[in-house]
Amino acid sequence: MIAAGKLIKGQKSIKVTEVPKLLQAALDAMMSRGGASLGDKTVLDSISEMIVLMDKAQTNDVVTARITLLWKEFLDA
Repeated sequence: MIAAGKLIKGQKSIKVTEVPKLLQAALDAMMSRGGASLGDKTVLDSISEMIVLMDKAQTNDVVTARITLLWKEFLDA
């Protein structure tokens, strides 16, 4: 998440539609540092799915609904 934080340093707020870019930066950094890959059944898979869903969303309401659904599925797994 440090990588994501570097992208928004100095900003007081962000739009929900900017979150995929931030999550991708965090994901890339975690994979590079930790050596895990997508498909290894780690938190990286969940983050990757969030990025995909959020990229498809066009509004904050859609993003919120998709994130809520994803987290419910994650918690029920």
